[in-house]
Amino acid sequence: MRCLRNILYVNAPTADQETTIARAVSLTVDHQASLTVLDVIPTQAITGGIGVAPGGPISDDLRASVVSDHIRWMEAMVQPFKQSLPIRVEALVGRTYLEAI
Repeated sequence: MRCLRNILYVNAPTADQETTIARAVSLTVDHQASLTVLDVIPTQAITGGIGVAPGGPISDDLRASVVSDHIRWMEAMVQPFKQSLPIRVEALVGRTYLEAI
């Protein structure tokens, strides 16, 4: 079996977070790999409801605030597993498939 070195967990809001994170951690520990947890925030989620046209400009402060909130939420989600291994958490804004690549 080929040894994995880096595992990327892409957060999916429709998935059972506890189960999928636990599985990613288990794979990471088994392969002695590193784990990155990625949450991609759709641009529309930031601009929705504030009168900015889709695809319009987004304030850097607004973007930073939303990204910071998502990072705090993900840090809390992975906290129980941080004793087992270091976990890197990232939040990006854009399209999930592009940002994951």
